[in-house]
Amino acid sequence: MIVIDGIFFTRTTTGIQRYAECILQELEQAAEPGMFQLLIPAYCAVPPGYLRIEVVQFGHCRGYLWEQVDLPRYLRRHRAAGIFFENAVPVLYRHGITFLHDISMRANPAFWRTNLRDRFSECFWRMMYRAVIHSDMQIVTISAFSRAEIVRVYGVPEERIAVIPCGWQHIRKVEAETGILDRLHLQKGRYFFTLATAAGNKNLGWVIRAAERNPQECFVVAGKGTQHLAKTVPLNVRCIGYADDREVKALMMYCRAFLFPSLYEGFGLPPLEALASGADCAIVSDIPVLREVYGDAAVYIDPKGTWQVPEREAEQIPEAAEREKLLQRYSWRKSAGLLLRLCESRYGGKK
Repeated sequence: MIVIDGIFFTRTTTGIQRYAECILQELEQAAEPGMFQLLIPAYCAVPPGYLRIEVVQFGHCRGYLWEQVDLPRYLRRHRAAGIFFENAVPVLYRHGITFLHDISMRANPAFWRTNLRDRFSECFWRMMYRAVIHSDMQIVTISAFSRAEIVRVYGVPEERIAVIPCGWQHIRKVEAETGILDRLHLQKGRYFFTLATAAGNKNLGWVIRAAERNPQECFVVAGKGTQHLAKTVPLNVRCIGYADDREVKALMMYCRAFLFPSLYEGFGLPPLEALASGADCAIVSDIPVLREVYGDAAVYIDPKGTWQVPEREAEQIPEAAEREKLLQRYSWRKSAGLLLRLCESRYGGKK
């Protein structure tokens, strides 16, 4: 039996949690009954829609303590392999498949060292990375770039690391809440949109510099923590803080271009979501991982430089055929199939 660590169902949905949920939904359709079991804390509501995958509530602890105490106790009791989606593993039971979406905490600690809490967080995640590296676990990451980073920093043999990328189909299920455009007094096709957090790797300073250089343009920034920037940015930047999926989709659908000036990513999902939502153009950093993912389907900028809105902007937009090729390349169904084949090759299918 293969037990899936379901702690992500207790947390706010971010990129990692979305990845886990979307992969799991596809595994539910593809896996043989009895091959997988989803283990969740006792205080977590049972997620609906799982029939082939048995859902089990177990344990008394919460959060990371549940993952380090109750989860390994269950795995040992059933002599089961685990699938761990969130970069974290039980230190006392390291048997199975673990995902390292990226190792930014180790590769770029300066992005995260803003206060004492961040330093504790950095220590925790670096401990998790080492626990994975010094085990016999199969490692999965989400891009060839991220695999190369794990090899470079930790010296792990490349053949020990599988690549299972992201998909985008979840965004098509979201109904856009277009009322947010009226609330923000935005005109369709007349603003640039950025979805990010205030973390250093997201490089929101580039957006601010772009706004200063292009005062006649409107820039909208959404994401947890970004509302705190509102008092320090130019008047043509609107930092709206957290926006739900329906609001984000509407902002993506009608933006003039989606901006993604990130300095470091494991994959870089938001531009893919934007293009899948109907955005005509994604403007992204010229860094290796985004070149790998987006190829000829995006416009590239220097994330450490300044940017002037081009006079002939339409000439800069990639062909629609390139965007369609990009969308055909990635899907949650394909990614779930890769994970299923990895489980079958490592554990022989149904247990």
